[in-house]
Amino acid sequence: IEYRAKITRNSSSLTLTQFNNGTLLLQGKTDKLFDDSCDLIEKIANPSDKEVIARFISSDEGNLKIFADRYTPELINVAENNVKGKIGVASDYLESYDQKWFIASECLCLSKIPLPEFSPLVMPSIKVWIFIAFTPLSCE
Repeated sequence: IEYRAKITRNSSSLTLTQFNNGTLLLQGKTDKLFDDSCDLIEKIANPSDKEVIARFISSDEGNLKIFADRYTPELINVAENNVKGKIGVASDYLESYDQKWFIASECLCLSKIPLPEFSPLVMPSIKVWIFIAFTPLSCE
């Protein structure tokens, strides 16, 4: 182990472990602190689409196996095309991080994996649309 840290915010806490081989392990209850930490790591680490998708179903080993069996580069291509078809040119203006969230959400829909809650599908879209809706546009 290279280092281990415990992060606490209000009544939430998590443990972050960095192994010598580069693996980063984040352990904690899924809550706002955990989600915020994952978001920050994803923005910095630039994970693959598959890693972003796996985050949303990681608490269910059965669903992880189903997704691993259904994951193909074609699934990503179809999801990317569907997202571009749904949001049009707006996708060109999104940060790559936000594009991955949309694509991950679409992959989960296409793979028809039962999800325990709607947040993997709704929250990524809401975060992006709130940003788009409330960001003043400059037409200079």
